[in-house]
Amino acid sequence: LDFEVEDTLVEPKKEQAFQKALRAGNFAKLYAHAVHKTQEGLITPEQKQAIEGNWKKYSQGGDPKLLHGDLQGFGLDWCTATGYETAVTHTKAGDFHVFYTRDEDGKDTVPRVAIRMQEGTVAEVRGINTDQELEPVMADVTAERLKDLPGGEEYIRKAEDMKRLTAIEKKTTSNPDAELTADELRF
Repeated sequence: LDFEVEDTLVEPKKEQAFQKALRAGNFAKLYAHAVHKTQEGLITPEQKQAIEGNWKKYSQGGDPKLLHGDLQGFGLDWCTATGYETAVTHTKAGDFHVFYTRDEDGKDTVPRVAIRMQEGTVAEVRGINTDQELEPVMADVTAERLKDLPGGEEYIRKAEDMKRLTAIEKKTTSNPDAELTADELRF
């Protein structure tokens, strides 16, 4: 088999071709293969539109392999997905909740939101947007879950306060002469 860049995009499992490129030290072909492999399993734009799904709870003291394994193959930069030892630490410290939306087979396997508990209270909420921010379409489903978790209401309030503070900062940064309302000043 001749290993061409197009082969890596169409049929990445041509192991013989990969091995041939590896032996030849063909950086361009190896790089093309690696780029394709890193794109496999990433959450597609179509999947990001879906909001139907279910929460899965990984209980404190449970098997961290389950949590870590369920998060693999989606290109997440959550520390629990990238490092098994972190999954161990997190499942020792508290429950871990993940909201999964449906994949192309209709199964809830696409991770979208993570809520990490520590010492019985919400410690962290992560999404799949840049900097692990929540996607706007996931805000309601996340808020609904947080209402049922210890410390969730406080976490929601803090998140709303941060949004408000960010809006005030943007207002004054974009226009240093902007006048703040009495309510903004009190805040």
